[in-house]
Amino acid sequence: MRNILTTILLLAALTVAAQNYSPCYKEKYAQGVELYNKGDYNGAKAKFVAAKGCPMANTKEVDEWIKKCNKAIEETEKARQELEAFESCKSVEACNRYLDRYPNGKYVTQVRQKKQELQAEDIAYNGCVSIETCDKYLKKYPNGRYVADVKRKKQGLQTEDDAYKGCVSIEKCNEYLKKYPNGRYVADVKRKKQGLQTEDDAYKGCVSIEKCDEYLNKYSKGRYVAEVKRKREELLAEETKRKAENEAKGIYEVNGITFKMIYVQGGTFQMGCTSEQGDCTKYDKPKHKVTLSDFWMGETEVTQALWKAVMGSNPSYFKGDDLPVDNVTWDECQKFISKLNSLTGKKFRLPTEAEWEFAARGGNKSQHYKYAGSNTIGDVAWYDGNSEGKTHLVKTKKANELGLYDMSGNVWEWCSDRYGDYSSSAQTNPQGPSTGSVRVLRGGSWGVDDGARYCRVAYRDSDFPSNRFTTRGFRLALVHQ
Repeated sequence: MRNILTTILLLAALTVAAQNYSPCYKEKYAQGVELYNKGDYNGAKAKFVAAKGCPMANTKEVDEWIKKCNKAIEETEKARQELEAFESCKSVEACNRYLDRYPNGKYVTQVRQKKQELQAEDIAYNGCVSIETCDKYLKKYPNGRYVADVKRKKQGLQTEDDAYKGCVSIEKCNEYLKKYPNGRYVADVKRKKQGLQTEDDAYKGCVSIEKCDEYLNKYSKGRYVAEVKRKREELLAEETKRKAENEAKGIYEVNGITFKMIYVQGGTFQMGCTSEQGDCTKYDKPKHKVTLSDFWMGETEVTQALWKAVMGSNPSYFKGDDLPVDNVTWDECQKFISKLNSLTGKKFRLPTEAEWEFAARGGNKSQHYKYAGSNTIGDVAWYDGNSEGKTHLVKTKKANELGLYDMSGNVWEWCSDRYGDYSSSAQTNPQGPSTGSVRVLRGGSWGVDDGARYCRVAYRDSDFPSNRFTTRGFRLALVHQ
């Protein structure tokens, strides 16, 4: 483009030379064009002004050239000033001045980048509040604007750090606070001083695993760590022994809630419609021989307190810690059991239908009652005849022969089995059908429509595992080991 312009200018000069102008004019004019072409706009302007004063001058054409020179001089000056402003961008303020004055300037991109770099250095400098941040500044900006200040600041921080690290006694803490009343660690040192004053009390209070853990968490490098760890081991051994003794008795604890399992010695019994059951349904038939291994059965239905301790929530319609949990699906029972097993390390489960009936009948201690523990339903069960339309506290009725409560009434209890018709064949530890869409329910409930016949130990019911009702709960079982 510049070559084209040069050619045009030369042609213009030759045109002038060819015209009938004075030698003075032609000479000055040609010199002006040449200087303009070389970028000497002031020199070119002077020549054109001189040419204008020559005899036989083309005044109009010369004036045009003078205008061109003035414009070029003005643009050159602006470019010089902009370059000067660009080269002075040594601070954020100078960069801002450039950007304000030249929003569309030639160096906008470079200036913005420079501004960001300067701002980043300012931030790094202002962030020098620790030895680490000072080192980062010095590494990143070895020739930076604040190097001397940062080095002095680093030395001061190092001295303060040494004093802080030396706060291993109340006396050293007091020395720090006196020397650095506004220091970076004042709050920490005050807390540390208070901690040293109270550490002895915490150590003396280590009378339980929880208190020892509190000490170790609070004073991980405390003066009594070794002693507290030994004390904790002693307490843990005692706790482990107590837990083992309790579990041998069927007593378990989860998040502060204790529950009991009853040992059920295995045996053989007639399952289904036995003579004392009276008004059997076709689903209770035929009676058949079943042999079971030893197992454990929950003393009570799972309470709301235990459900909350495991799950952290309570789905029950009727509220009360010692009421049986209600309104739970079979699927939700499985989630509860899975989490309970994670918390205890045990293998709790729902009882099989056979285990449930064997336990409800009283196991090997059975007196062959119609209901779980009695032939008089009101002695052992909350049902529609006495429930007043709600669940009741567990263990408020008489237990059965094994010491199990509420096996009849209060809430229906989910079993692990799928529902299926009985066979007359003898079975050992039956698990129910391998296929099927519904799960077994046993025991009857408080429900308005759940009369005494549903509370018989042989009565069977079932429902889909995702269905819930306020009459539904469950009881735990555990394999005997």
